[in-house]
Amino acid sequence: GIFRFPPCAPTSSLKLTPPLQRPDDWTMPSLIVGIEADVGNRHDWHTWWPRPLQFSQWTIASARGHPVMIDTLRRVVEMALAPLPTPLPSVMERTGPGPFTDAVLRYVRIGWGKTWADFKDLSQDGWRYHLKDSGIWGNIKILSITGFSPGVG
Repeated sequence: GIFRFPPCAPTSSLKLTPPLQRPDDWTMPSLIVGIEADVGNRHDWHTWWPRPLQFSQWTIASARGHPVMIDTLRRVVEMALAPLPTPLPSVMERTGPGPFTDAVLRYVRIGWGKTWADFKDLSQDGWRYHLKDSGIWGNIKILSITGFSPGVG
C-alpha cells in the first residue's frame, strides 16, 4: 500500500508505469557487485584505495557458494594464517576491498577475458556478458560507480 505521512500528500494522482520488459532469454545473475572506486588519473590512489578500480565488498548480492565469495574467503584465510609481513598490510589489503576486488577480477578475467581496465569509466548501465541469440548470460552483473558511490574516485 501507499503510506501517507502528514503533511505530505501527493499533489496529483499517482500513475503506475508498466514494468520493464526483460529479454526472453534473460536469467538472474548469481552475483551482483558494484564499483566503489575508480581512481581515474590520480597518481596518489594507493594512499586512499588498495586498487585503482575497487569493488564494494560491503554491499553485494550473491548466491550461496558463488566462486567469487569462496575465492575471497580463501584469500582472507590464507593471509590470516601466513606469517605477518613487514610492513604489515592495511586492513583494506588483508580483509577488505583488496581481496574481494582481486577475486572479482580473477573471475571475470577467467570467464570473459576482462581486466580492471575494461571496467574503468563504466557506463551507468554497468556490465553483464550476454551472447545475443544464444540465450547465454554471464552470472555476474557489475554496476557502475553511480550504483554505490557516486562521485567517489
